[in-house]
Amino acid sequence: LYFLSQDVGMDLPKGSSSLVDEAGLRLVKLHKVEILDKVAKKHFKITHRILTSLEE
Repeated sequence: LYFLSQDVGMDLPKGSSSLVDEAGLRLVKLHKVEILDKVAKKHFKITHRILTSLEE
């Protein structure tokens, strides 16, 4: 996670808290949705929450 944070230029928190949601949204806004292929476990609920938030 440390190295991924370095690659994308921002902190990537662990877990499934609201901090992770916020970081995921910021990350997608900075790097586009394709960045989730690199940093996320796409079958997890957190990824679904981030993608749903983008649609709103």
